[in-house]
Amino acid sequence: MMRLSLLLSAMSLLATQPALAQDEAAPELSRGAALVAANSFAMDRDGDVWSGAGVARLSSDMDDARYLLIAEPHNMRDVNAFTGWAYNHFSREAGVNRLVIEQDPVLVSQLEAMAEVLDRDTFFGFAAQNYFSLHFFTDSELDLIYDVARSDMGGLPNLWGVDRALGVMPSLKVMAEITEDGAEAALVSEALDMAAAHNGAIDILSDPQGAPQRRFMTQDNAQFDAILEKLAASEQVELAKLAKTLMISRSNIRDYEIDHGGAAWGYSNNAEREELMKHNLSQHLAGDGDMRSKAIVKMGGWHVSNGHSPNRLSTLGNAMDGLATLEGSDAVFMTILAVNRPGVSYSITDNDDYDIFDSVADPDATVLVDLRALRDDLYAGNIKVEPSVSKMIYGYDYALLVGGLSAGGYDRLFTIASQGLQ
Repeated sequence: MMRLSLLLSAMSLLATQPALAQDEAAPELSRGAALVAANSFAMDRDGDVWSGAGVARLSSDMDDARYLLIAEPHNMRDVNAFTGWAYNHFSREAGVNRLVIEQDPVLVSQLEAMAEVLDRDTFFGFAAQNYFSLHFFTDSELDLIYDVARSDMGGLPNLWGVDRALGVMPSLKVMAEITEDGAEAALVSEALDMAAAHNGAIDILSDPQGAPQRRFMTQDNAQFDAILEKLAASEQVELAKLAKTLMISRSNIRDYEIDHGGAAWGYSNNAEREELMKHNLSQHLAGDGDMRSKAIVKMGGWHVSNGHSPNRLSTLGNAMDGLATLEGSDAVFMTILAVNRPGVSYSITDNDDYDIFDSVADPDATVLVDLRALRDDLYAGNIKVEPSVSKMIYGYDYALLVGGLSAGGYDRLFTIASQGLQ
C-alpha cells in the first residue's frame, strides 16, 4: 500500500512540475526521483525465481533483442542466481542460447566439457585444480557455469569466454593435443614442464585467493617467451593462434600486475584487453555457422556499458550493440545495484550520488528501473545527478536494484578441494 501511495505521489509531482517550492534544495533531483518512481517495476522473488511486472517489462524487450548485457558487481551470489534464472527463462521464452562470461575462452571450453560428463562435486574438484586460471571462482559462479553447460542446446557450446587467459596451462594442454609437428610438440612439452613445475607449488587451500604474483603467467621467463614466439610462427593455424593469444594475455596480465593503477595500466593495458575481448567474441561468432546466437552477457560494468568505459575505451558492450543494430536487432543493457540495510554490506543507499533511487530502494525487494525514461530530461537539464549516475543513465537501459545482495562464498569449493576430489 505504501508503494502505491509513493507511486501516486510521484505521478502527481510529475504532473505539477515545475511548480516546486522555492526553498527546495534541489528541485531537479526531486523530478528525477519522481521519474525513477514512475518508471519502476516490481520483481517478485521466490528463492532464485523472479516474476512480476519487472519480468514482463524485460521480456517485452527480449523478444526482439539479440543480447542482454548484465553489468555485475563481481562475486555476488544473487547476481549469479539472477543470471542463471534469466538464461533459463529467456532460453524458453526468447530463444537465448549463449552465456558470455568474463573468463578465458579456452578454459571455459574445458569447463563446459567437464560439466557435461561429471557430477557437480567432481566438476568443483576440476575447478579447484585450475582455480588460478579462473577470473572468478565462487561457488555460485561455478554453479552457474555447471548448470548452463548442462542445458540442452543441441550439442553446440552454451558458454563463451571472452577475456584474457590468467593461466597458461589450459592453452598449453590444448596445444599439446593438437600439435602435428614433432619439433613443435617438443617445444610445447618443454613449456608445459616449466609451467607445471611452477604451478605445482600453488594450491587453493594454501593460497585461497590465487595471488596473481604467484601465477606462472606473471613470471619473467625469457625461455618460455621464446617458445611462444616460435609456436606463434607455426604453419599450423590453430596452434599459432593459441600461442599468439597466450602471448597477448601474458603480456597484458604482467603489465596489469606490475603497473596496476599507473598510466600504462589505466589506458593502454585496458585497451589491449578490451580489443582482445572483441577479437575473442568475433571468433565465437564466426564458429556459429548457420546458428544465430542470442546471448546473455555477464561481465563487469567497465566492459558492458553502451559507450565508453571509465578509462575512455569503447567497450565490448558498445561493439555488441553495433552488431545488433547492423542486423536490425537490439541489445539491452542492465546494471545491477546493491541495496542493503546499514552496516550489512555495501549499498547504494550509503552513497548520496545515488539518492535519485532512494524512493524505490528497498533491502527486502527487487526493483527494475527503466533508465531510458530519464534521458530526455537529463539531457535537457531538468534533472541533475552526479557524473557517474549520468553515465549510468545513458549507458544502461535498466538498473536492477537487488535488495539483500550478498557476496558469493567458497565453502563448497574449499571443502571439495580439501577432500582431494579429482
